[in-house]
Amino acid sequence: SWTNNHNYTKITLGGRGVGPVFVFDSNEDGIPEKLYAGDYDGNLWRVDYNQSTGEWTPSKLFSGGSEPFTTAPAATLVYGKIYVIAGTGQYLTADALDNNQQNYAYGFFDTGTTITKGELLEQTIGSEITTGVDAITAANASAWTISDNEITDAHKGWYITLPKGQIVTADANVYRNKVARFQSVMRTHDDKACSLTGATSFINVDLRNGGLFKQPLLDTNGDGKYDSKDTLVGMVSYNNNI
Repeated sequence: SWTNNHNYTKITLGGRGVGPVFVFDSNEDGIPEKLYAGDYDGNLWRVDYNQSTGEWTPSKLFSGGSEPFTTAPAATLVYGKIYVIAGTGQYLTADALDNNQQNYAYGFFDTGTTITKGELLEQTIGSEITTGVDAITAANASAWTISDNEITDAHKGWYITLPKGQIVTADANVYRNKVARFQSVMRTHDDKACSLTGATSFINVDLRNGGLFKQPLLDTNGDGKYDSKDTLVGMVSYNNNI
């Protein structure tokens, strides 16, 4: 028979639903050091594992948000810190795309404390880029800038204010321990369309501060190379694609 703390462990997190769990195993020995998961009340949880005692200890990594976490976070140990990234939004109801949700993409420095939003650096999606992105516009997509505000020792992480209506719908991802990646969808309006229309966006930012990554991640001019001739882009939105 199944017995708690024998062949399974029950860990209570929050008062409402909890999203998918990310297992953090920095030394890749097959034994997790921590678990990370968000909940529907806008909290992000860490669960520390004590290998000696076999005990799991939950605590809040982030508290004070109101937007739900419904996708898995991601975490990595780099630059001497544990970075945890996650995005908010719910795409679980039929009217989710019509609610004009305000959502965020987050990056936290896990030092064992509980972080509040006021301790984070804000970045914002800026204006549409119209030059030097021919390969993107040719794919019926649009490119957007992102701010690059400087992080200080006083900050415990960062957040990006997403365009209103965007919902993070895919698990967060860290690319090469340098880039934080998020995927979102939003409703758009096309008078010529006969059915639901929308856009899917891909956000790629510097893991360290949530701002513009200073190396080319996209072949924006379509020459088959990633070099200084490419335009630095913070978000790409594919139109009529949801």
